[in-house]
Amino acid sequence: MKKDESGNYHIGFEGKEFLIFLRDLPSGKKGYYLRFEHRLKPYLRSLGTNVLASAKANALPKIKAIMKVDTATDDLLKLKSDFATIGEIVEAYLLGQGNKRTMDDNVNSLRNMIRVGLGVKNPDDCKSTVLTPELLEKFEKARMALVGTEYQRYAKSESRILTAHSVVTSTRSYVVHARALFSAKRMPLYKGLKLPDLVKFRGAHVASPKKRAPRALDSGVIEAINAAAPALAKSDPAAYVAHLMFKYLGMRNAEIRAAKWGWIEKHGPGDNSMAVIDRPEEGFKAKGNEGRVPVADDVLAELEKFKDHGTDGFIVPGATATDRRNAVDRRHSEWVSQWIKDRSKTSYELRRYAGSKVLDNGGSIEDVRDFLRHSDLKTTLDWYVYRLRKLKPLTMAHFAPAA
Repeated sequence: MKKDESGNYHIGFEGKEFLIFLRDLPSGKKGYYLRFEHRLKPYLRSLGTNVLASAKANALPKIKAIMKVDTATDDLLKLKSDFATIGEIVEAYLLGQGNKRTMDDNVNSLRNMIRVGLGVKNPDDCKSTVLTPELLEKFEKARMALVGTEYQRYAKSESRILTAHSVVTSTRSYVVHARALFSAKRMPLYKGLKLPDLVKFRGAHVASPKKRAPRALDSGVIEAINAAAPALAKSDPAAYVAHLMFKYLGMRNAEIRAAKWGWIEKHGPGDNSMAVIDRPEEGFKAKGNEGRVPVADDVLAELEKFKDHGTDGFIVPGATATDRRNAVDRRHSEWVSQWIKDRSKTSYELRRYAGSKVLDNGGSIEDVRDFLRHSDLKTTLDWYVYRLRKLKPLTMAHFAPAA
């Protein structure tokens, strides 16, 4: 292996010359590639790393595989003019910028969609030509076949029956995440890869779950939750703190996970608020509208009981972001689902309940919108339409002429 003036490495193998070089990628990162010629045509193969030692180790088996290919199987060389594989797309996508957890979820959704829709074991080996509306149809059909069957959602949880609503909801979620790899923002990542026309794939219709009419919580639910809350405070302080922020402050999951003590503004007794605003320095952007949520003195005092449990200034106790996410998104949801049933987002129902208490205390629907920081009043109206439909009957006196 020889190194040239440009820092590239030349490898001679059975009469052919191969080149390992560091290539700039659209994401602003770099990655090592293997270059060679076959029948006077250039070929590029990613070595899947930006570390030289790993690139060298990955190069040899690829070179050996290439040398075994004869003229009858030239397609295995992955010609530059050939369509990219799903694996190559995934590799380029993961080199882009973005939240790693979200990107991993998107990739797993794409792979699962192809695996289930086409019945293949290794989606990464499939050509990108499989990305068609027909793939979505097959995936939806395979998913709907699960309706009525039992499955294990978590290793420690009991099996439950899948309903059509839950399958349609999760199926659409998979498709939305999978298609996120091919958004206009991400397409520059695939420069140099040959892709089929993805317009129909990106725009194909996917069934949406029918929205269930909003309704009040069943009688006795809040009373039962209140009675069980002290035990939760002792067994799982992090989930309990999240519970307080859902029920009394009407905050969203992401807001609760990100909230820090510095967000609380104190101006005197009875005048406290939680400033849910854009905070670029913390990597937090408010969903909907920014706003300041009023925090009652007793609620603040209850939160402060657990201040010493937290780390790095976060209100919800947890050593890491993953710990806080588990407390807010999973453990609290599982706990409250003992009483809030047949709802897709159990914890979120407490946010809606908090908004209903604003109405109970004499607030207007606009006050509820501001409290929950909805960007559109229509969202607030949709949530509380069942509260606004309580019309009183018209009597004969209503139409009597004024005296």
